[in-house]
Amino acid sequence: MAFRAATLYECGRRADALRVPSSARARMAARLGLDLSRELQDLREAILRDKPVDRRIFRRGALGAVRHHPIPTNPAR
Repeated sequence: MAFRAATLYECGRRADALRVPSSARARMAARLGLDLSRELQDLREAILRDKPVDRRIFRRGALGAVRHHPIPTNPAR
């Protein structure tokens, strides 16, 4: 996911690059209660701010990384 977003961004396809983590985040949150890792959030911020991509995220194993956010079992109504 991160590699795809970074590649699209570096090819000048910024809008497409932003859709990758945004759509993944929405699907993961809705289905699994997960959020993007800090590294993937940083990648998204770099794209939004039109900054260079920090290549270290690929060495840290951040590709596809997520954080778990438990979904409440009894949501308040």
